[in-house]
Amino acid sequence: MKATELRLGNYIQGSIIVSNGEVIENNHILVDLNVLKMSIDEQQSAISRINPIPLTEDWILKFGLKRKDEEYFYLKEYDHQILIDINTFDVVLDFREEGYYVTIKHDLKYVHKLQNFYFELNDRELELRQ
Repeated sequence: MKATELRLGNYIQGSIIVSNGEVIENNHILVDLNVLKMSIDEQQSAISRINPIPLTEDWILKFGLKRKDEEYFYLKEYDHQILIDINTFDVVLDFREEGYYVTIKHDLKYVHKLQNFYFELNDRELELRQ
């Protein structure tokens, strides 16, 4: 896991010490602004104590995606639909206005990667719904 992959709000496994000395442990949100102000080497050292959370069906459902069929989970947005392949975690985007599908080969094997992908696409956070 690289320090450059993380943003505020990403879910992680492990523990990290925040600015007030409190330790945040397993599956909590990375909230420490001081971590983002560290040098890349310092960030990498802090991040070496944490691990990415594997993306599973349970996590996908917690984020509000629904099972479409035996192949895909989906999440409908205003002008597009996000589909995630159950087996490969490849992403398919269905843009309603243009009427075409775009398949994106994207490494969505971890929760933080799905969060980051969603943020880049929609300019807002993917929030837990359950």
